[in-house]
Amino acid sequence: MGARGSKESACTKVRSELAREYMKKFDGDEVEMLKKVFRDLAVRSHEGSVIDKETFLQYFPLPGLWGERLFHRFDFKQQGGVDFDEFLTGMAVCCRGTKDDRMHLLFQVFDLNGDGFIDRSELVTMLSNIPHVSRYLHYHTHQHTH
Repeated sequence: MGARGSKESACTKVRSELAREYMKKFDGDEVEMLKKVFRDLAVRSHEGSVIDKETFLQYFPLPGLWGERLFHRFDFKQQGGVDFDEFLTGMAVCCRGTKDDRMHLLFQVFDLNGDGFIDRSELVTMLSNIPHVSRYLHYHTHQHTH
C-alpha cells in the first residue's frame, strides 16, 4: 500500500502542476468566470464539490457516446466527478490547447478500450454516434459486406 500511495500522490502532484500550467492559458477574468461556471455546475450536481456526469452532460450536450467519452476525458483522476483542476484543464485543452493537445484529446475519446490504438470497430462506434452519420455508416458497411 505504501508504494501505491506514494505513486498516487506523485500522480496527483503532477496533475495539479498540469492544472496550474493550463490555468496560465486564461487571463484572470476568464479564470474567475470559469470558477463561477464550475461552482454553478457543482452546486447542481449531487456531489456539490465536483460536477457529476449528469450535470456535465447537460452543460456539454454532445450526442450519445460523445458526451460520455468527453466526461471521462475531463475526469482524468477517475473519481466519478470532475473537480475544478480537471474542469480547468479540460476547458484549456478544448478552448486554448494546441492542435496537438486537441488531437490527443480526440484520439483518447475514440480509443474506447484505452489500448493506444483506434481500430475499425471503435471508429465505427464513435462515428455512428454522430447524428445522421449512423444511417450513412450502416448503408456503406452493409454495402461492403455484401
